[in-house]
Amino acid sequence: MRAYYEVLYLKNVYSPLLSNNELISNRDVAELISKELEDTMADFGSDEQIREFILFDSERSQDRGELMPAMKHKRSVINQKYSGEIEKFY
Repeated sequence: MRAYYEVLYLKNVYSPLLSNNELISNRDVAELISKELEDTMADFGSDEQIREFILFDSERSQDRGELMPAMKHKRSVINQKYSGEIEKFY
């Protein structure tokens, strides 16, 4: 959660007019999230740790069919929609 507020801070520092796409393309934001993940995953085994991640310029939503009413992800829809990005991990 701390990373979320730090990203908001970076957005205010660089420009409140930055789009989500510009923000996720920023190296400082990626480094900040990477460091946050490292700190959070420090107590996890090496096979349980997140090694790579992708930032998207939009949030998942029910309108696009990516979330159920209980705000759970519809994995089949997400796997189909983002299959190209998922394949890059393998």
